[in-house]
Amino acid sequence: KVAWKEWLFAEAPQRFWQQAENRARYMHWLGQQLKFRTADDWCHVTRRDFLDHHGGALLPSGWSPLELLRETYPEEDWHEWHFVRVPNGFWNSPKNRRAYFRWLGESYCGFTHPDQWLTITRQDVRDTGGGSLLSVHYQNSMTKFHAAALRSLGSKTRRRRVA
Repeated sequence: KVAWKEWLFAEAPQRFWQQAENRARYMHWLGQQLKFRTADDWCHVTRRDFLDHHGGALLPSGWSPLELLRETYPEEDWHEWHFVRVPNGFWNSPKNRRAYFRWLGESYCGFTHPDQWLTITRQDVRDTGGGSLLSVHYQNSMTKFHAAALRSLGSKTRRRRVA
């Protein structure tokens, strides 16, 4: 049986990208083309990779690389800040900032006490994908960043102190 790669034709069949199975087949193929071996490798994928590898039609149809990854590899814990760029306006949402603060403090740093937030450096924030958050929302001020993190996680922090 021939394993067709319909995306390599001049045009994929009509409604081809509407089927999840076709999107998943493409994503697996794209990962092979880009020589991705781990989930972390996918954090370097760009819109240009899709355009250069016959997947450009996916993007205007409303799919972002991150959405495609979440659909194709749901077992992975995908976070926008792990990618080369976060989506435009991503950090404007308090929910997204809170999710980053929670991940940074709990998952990445393993903090158990609010005072530990003061140990996070500007480089830590940049290394974990929060550089644009720090520069745009907190004017590169770690004092403002720490205060915002503690405010954002306030209710969870208070519960921990009592426990």
